[in-house]
Amino acid sequence: MSTFFTQIIKGSKAIWVIYAFLCILSCTVTFSAMSKLALEGASVSAPLLRHILFLCFGAAVILVIQIVDFRFIRLLSFPYMLFAVGMLVYVSITGGSVNADNASRFTALGQPSEYVKLGLILLIPELVLVVRKRDPFPTRFFYICMIVVGCILLLIFLENLSSAIIIASIVIVMLLAGGVGVWRVAKMVLLAAVFVACVIGFAFAVPAEKFEVMAKDYKVLKVIGRAYTWRGRLERFDDKEKDANDERIVVTDMNRQEVYAKVAVCRGGWLPSGPGSSLQRNYLPEAFSDYVFAIAAEEGGFILGMLIALAYLAIFVVSLFYIYKEQKIYRKLILLGCAFSITFQAAVHIAVSVGAMPVTGQTLPLVSRGGASLIVVSVMFGLIIKITATSSELTATFNPEETPAPLEPVTEPLDAPSDIETSTLPEKEEPHVDTQKVVVDEDPIIIVNDGTTPEPSPDKPLDDDDSIIIIE
Repeated sequence: MSTFFTQIIKGSKAIWVIYAFLCILSCTVTFSAMSKLALEGASVSAPLLRHILFLCFGAAVILVIQIVDFRFIRLLSFPYMLFAVGMLVYVSITGGSVNADNASRFTALGQPSEYVKLGLILLIPELVLVVRKRDPFPTRFFYICMIVVGCILLLIFLENLSSAIIIASIVIVMLLAGGVGVWRVAKMVLLAAVFVACVIGFAFAVPAEKFEVMAKDYKVLKVIGRAYTWRGRLERFDDKEKDANDERIVVTDMNRQEVYAKVAVCRGGWLPSGPGSSLQRNYLPEAFSDYVFAIAAEEGGFILGMLIALAYLAIFVVSLFYIYKEQKIYRKLILLGCAFSITFQAAVHIAVSVGAMPVTGQTLPLVSRGGASLIVVSVMFGLIIKITATSSELTATFNPEETPAPLEPVTEPLDAPSDIETSTLPEKEEPHVDTQKVVVDEDPIIIVNDGTTPEPSPDKPLDDDDSIIIIE
């Protein structure tokens, strides 16, 4: 039995433990938070069974990724991105549909921005490999690719500002880690920040009533209608200090999410009160998705809240350890993108739940109820585990600190046979041996090249997924 689990569960054991912890937490907390859905539906257990089904499917996806060759994953990354962008364009044109949780901008397969996020994580490393391989730097090609990425983010931005910011942050981190250049990335970030500031500034400068009149005459202005939603969230977040000085807090339809989330976190205290003990789940809208951390903190107290935060932080820290060990640039960036995406989105969700950020609508990865988000996060976990497994295998088979002991030279000549005249034997040419003395950490190392190691041929370029360390 232990051998069976060893063959299936590969990679970092710490990542597997965190994944199991989040799955168990997801079942318990989400079941408690979905009481409102159970009362509204025909079946009490149907919402939980649906959630468990998606978790099981996500676990199966992780196991399938472990047996799939990485070249096949790279081959599918571009068609997958075309599919994700097609879904995004469809939702932008038709407006999408409303899902079971009364959320818009959805298709039958879920929210397109989740698929786009995974697609960019798979394609940005390909772009980095291309620009690193060319000398001089392909400036024109790079900026054309960035314009395409910017158009994709613009479609997401018009409907969901927080998702666009999270995905843009992932792209920026991967580009900087890939060595594209700080100044090139900084120029794009500055341009995007100016654009976002202009859109939100327009919402603050023009009253909502006047905007509705303008939108009737100029229908193109409807695309920035969400800016007034962002304006309201920023204004409510800015008024929290004034509300803190009031003896009573007035709960309205506009601020009840923030108010009930804070009440839930405050009721948690230090020690857990047990699953199902939450009271705010009956009042907090989207308690099973956008505010599931608040319900977890209410039922599990400060201890469970800290465990959840540390679990997501541990994902990123463990991934950084394997990024340092991994030698292939493509896999380094994939691992960084997946780990940063999960940790950063979790940090945003937790910050919103405790009132440290304006409302964003971001779910807690692998814990909140969802369909597409659960599958996408499971794929990210599968990629993290697969890369950590390959890094562990390389470390187990090759250890640069363990060098074989040199062979002792033969000092005594071999006796020649008596029936063969040694003078008639042809002289064997000694192989030409080049030695080079290299000092590493103040210890001399002799590198011997006897001509048996073939040099790379200029006619056969190296694979993009390979990296070579050259000692000059």
